[in-house]
Amino acid sequence: MSAGSFNWALNCKESQTCGYTMFGGEKYYVLNIHMHSPSEHWLNGKQYPLEAHIVHLTPEGKPLVIATMFETYDADAYPVRVYENANMLYGTNPFLKSILNNVAKGKQEFPVHLGSIIDASKGYCSYVGSLTTPPCTEGVTFMMAQKVQMMNPKQAREYLRTAGACVDGNARPIQELNGRQVTCYIK
Repeated sequence: MSAGSFNWALNCKESQTCGYTMFGGEKYYVLNIHMHSPSEHWLNGKQYPLEAHIVHLTPEGKPLVIATMFETYDADAYPVRVYENANMLYGTNPFLKSILNNVAKGKQEFPVHLGSIIDASKGYCSYVGSLTTPPCTEGVTFMMAQKVQMMNPKQAREYLRTAGACVDGNARPIQELNGRQVTCYIK
């Protein structure tokens, strides 16, 4: 794990050993996972509290980022009994719980099950853009899952705390399309 300005990244310890994704007939190997709050992409006209980026590279260095949005449920909008049922139904997102617990404990090495948040069952949108952090390299293929993951509101706050981000978050402002074509595959 490495920390940057208002973020941390979970890096693959050894190149090409943390799994891969096939896209467009090419094999992209997982490089790292990091998050942004609020989301850097809008999905169906909405910005979400958290967005995970799973960064991949081909052996030749061609980048691919799989993005997954996280939504919170409003724990204060319901009576306690309804909230408890929602917590049992949605619960604490186990993917985030595992990462946040390990980060909070200062662990430098731990397994992460990426398959639990990569869910294309509702489809995805794809476009070629740029990295969202310096040097903002162009030519990055983004895939945004249409299925939004649920998380406990406390997890959103805990991410910001562990990342050292301010209450405004650590996301790059939404960028104009600038002629980019977004293709969606909706199921």
